[in-house]
Amino acid sequence: MGIEVEYQKALWSVLNTNKVTLGLTGVYDFAPQAADGGDTAPFPYATMGQIFAVQMDTQTTEGFEMTGRVHVFSRSGSMLQCKTIQGKIYDLLHRSTLTVTGFNNFLLLRNESDCLMDEDGKVHGVCEYRGLVDSSA
Repeated sequence: MGIEVEYQKALWSVLNTNKVTLGLTGVYDFAPQAADGGDTAPFPYATMGQIFAVQMDTQTTEGFEMTGRVHVFSRSGSMLQCKTIQGKIYDLLHRSTLTVTGFNNFLLLRNESDCLMDEDGKVHGVCEYRGLVDSSA
C-alpha cells in the first residue's frame, strides 16, 4: 500500500489504542453521519483522515515528509475539553515515532494547533503533525 495509507493506519493505531487516556470516545477517518448529515458519534471524538505526503528522497533512499491532521470535536460548551485533549495528544505524539509498515519514522513533531467554535456549537480543534519517514527496504 502507499505511504499515505500506512501512515494513517499507524497514526490511527496510536490514537485508538490510547483513546480512553486521551479522553476520547472514538477515533475515526470520518465520524459516523446521521441521515440528515449530523454527527452520530458520541462526543468528544477525533478524526484523522487527512494525510499529505511530499516526496523527500535522497540519492539512495525513498523518503517522505508527512503531514497528518488530527481533528478533535467536543460539545462541552467551552474550549477547555478540546484543548485538554489536544494537549494529551501532543504529549503522546510530539517527538515520538510511529510504526509505519515498510518505512522508518524518525521524526514526529506538532506543527500547529488551533481551536474554534463551529456554527452548530461544536468546538473543533485541529492539530497538524509532521513526520519524516524513509523506506525500510
